[in-house]
Amino acid sequence: MKILAYTNSPKSAAWIFYKKRFLNFKNKNIKFIFIEKSNIVFVKNINIILLFGFNLNYDQIKIMYPNIKIGLLDPRFNKRYKPCSFDFLVTQGIESSLFFANYNKPIFNYPIFPKMDLSKVTTLKQNKKIIIGYHGNKVHLNAMKNRITDALLKLNQHFDIELWLMYDKKGLGKYDDNNLPNLKVKHIQYSENNYYKYISHVDIGIIPQLIPVKKNPLLMRFLGTFFSSFNEKSEDFLLRFKETTNNGRAFIFAQFKIPIVADITPSSCALIGDDECGFIAYSSESWFHALYLLCNSPTLRNNLGRKLWLRYIKNYSEEILNENFAIFLNKSI
Repeated sequence: MKILAYTNSPKSAAWIFYKKRFLNFKNKNIKFIFIEKSNIVFVKNINIILLFGFNLNYDQIKIMYPNIKIGLLDPRFNKRYKPCSFDFLVTQGIESSLFFANYNKPIFNYPIFPKMDLSKVTTLKQNKKIIIGYHGNKVHLNAMKNRITDALLKLNQHFDIELWLMYDKKGLGKYDDNNLPNLKVKHIQYSENNYYKYISHVDIGIIPQLIPVKKNPLLMRFLGTFFSSFNEKSEDFLLRFKETTNNGRAFIFAQFKIPIVADITPSSCALIGDDECGFIAYSSESWFHALYLLCNSPTLRNNLGRKLWLRYIKNYSEEILNENFAIFLNKSI
């Protein structure tokens, strides 16, 4: 099988991860051809086309390859998507799979994230503090206020903790940690090397994913029916998260056997289960409770970290994902 992988956005981090993953395909019956240009060019004897990018000319591509199966990589909401323009989708999380289910096309959930080389983990001197770590976009740090930051401040009254934050400090500016008084915060510039130098050594990983929603009785009433026909109550959950939400950040911690606490999203719930290899949290109190349990027990941290790693190895490692993706692609032609 010959697969043409095309993008008009070759510098996108997601595309770079896809390309690395495809280059590591073990199935010798599948060959990838990569084109990274503003416009797609014709290639003979192609079985499948994988498209990644924005503002692609789907009609032109379909005309060039009228009988070839076309799949969209990491699709985002786009009014130009037409059911006739593609044959299947490759998403990164349950949220995206559900969002695009209305196209009634086959969907393969194929999360992408850096594969950690554990031989690069550097030694670190013993630290008596409990290190709570985050890595990812700065926007999630801003979204922690006050729900998660309040939990961290309360936790700091019970344990000697330190917060390590890895994000693009140079490009996006330093995260304002003034709302975390008396808590030591380490700001780490995002880089691949710093995964090994810092993130691999944290004791607990945190994964904020929810977008803050102002919740008050008036808003809850406005969002419900006039006479509460569906038994709406002010204490109902009110969640907001992006359709692109996924477990990419969790899989980094999983490779290092670090237990996690994550916001309540479909992908997080599917990965963690019923507190099987981490904790799901929502309110400030639930975040505090989960973090307290982990801070209070090194044994619990080790057990949950190992269970998270085992679940990753079994279901989400690069080898497993590529093997399952190959089966999906064979069924698509």
